Amino acid sequence: MYMPENKRGDFTPAPVGTHIAICYRIIDLGTQTEEYEGKKRVGRRVLIGWELPNERMEANGKPFIVARRYSFSSNEKASLRKDLESWRGKGFSDDEITKFDLQSVLTKTCMLSIMQEQKKTGGVRSKITAVSPIIKGMPIPPMTNIPCYICLDPDEFDIAEFNLLSQGLKATIQASPEWAQLQKLGLTPLDGEGGPAPASSAVGASENAPRQPPDLDDDIPF
Repeated sequence: MYMPENKRGDFTPAPVGTHIAICYRIIDLGTQTEEYEGKKRVGRRVLIGWELPNERMEANGKPFIVARRYSFSSNEKASLRKDLESWRGKGFSDDEITKFDLQSVLTKTCMLSIMQEQKKTGGVRSKITAVSPIIKGMPIPPMTNIPCYICLDPDEFDIAEFNLLSQGLKATIQASPEWAQLQKLGLTPLDGEGGPAPASSAVGASENAPRQPPDLDDDIPF
């Protein structure tokens, strides 16, 4: 009785090349423990996701999406700071970077360079190799995905936005100490599902406002 084939679904990685991209999600993953080359690393992580409005999937016509997980660090050697500086076309001073609100890049456009690499588990995945400013005067297609902003700081957390995430992202966040702190403060139900949404500045969080993509204006990236 042979084991069945491990079917990985019909996931298609984003096409190789340099593409117009729109940032549609910023997700605070909290403090995570990861293992790299046999060593454990502990630190706060953040996920930034983009849609590629000019590159559409054949299956459903929706734009391809790509994402990268970063260490939430302002160190000059940190990938997050390097990509933000490359995106805006200039560096941050030490004073500027500590006052920079990451939410300000939500819905902003850029150029993403993407390659494909083999996964250890089989198949290929998209990898972002460079982030750069949008070319001036380039037409920007309308945004398809609804912006999503998740912050695990108690004064910004929005359970309604959290409940829109995939089960995998929810599980990652729920394993963090920041999530445990939110539970202690009564800002989330114990099982992480449902519950009232506290007032928040999160994009699209209002129950009464329709969730629609925003108009884009990218003369100044951020």
